[in-house]
Amino acid sequence: MGLFDFLFGSSSSTNSSAKSENSSYEITPFTFKSNQHQRFENTFPVMAEQNCMRSISVEKNISGCDGYILRNGDGYIVRSMNLDLNKPQMAPKPMRLIEHSSEKDELRGYIVNAKTPFGYQEFDLSDYGLTIYYISGKVSKVILHMFDRNVDIEYRSI
Repeated sequence: MGLFDFLFGSSSSTNSSAKSENSSYEITPFTFKSNQHQRFENTFPVMAEQNCMRSISVEKNISGCDGYILRNGDGYIVRSMNLDLNKPQMAPKPMRLIEHSSEKDELRGYIVNAKTPFGYQEFDLSDYGLTIYYISGKVSKVILHMFDRNVDIEYRSI
């Protein structure tokens, strides 16, 4: 049980058991370059498939992340870049591994202290998730989840 679980509710049993089962497993840091993505709202595709360059990277949180107060070594940092403009697509998101199998890994954001114009404030990143799919041990596609909006963006390399 975490320090603030009594205020915000404890992690679900799935998250707790996934963490204990996968305590020795670590995602190998990677950058997935995508040349096509599709946005889904409420599981339905919206707009046409977008043919543009994006990258999603996952790195081990070794020494925190600028803009957040994080415990060193706690989870991963997920970044998204718009390679057409060479600019970040979203702010880096700290996430933890919640499920692992040979076919996919699932990450989910968690409550952090984030830098704001008013100092550091608690910010709930659990509305964000990332599913990484593997074929023969190589990343085949990545899906960014925005749970509060019921939006998924599936990044592919074709």
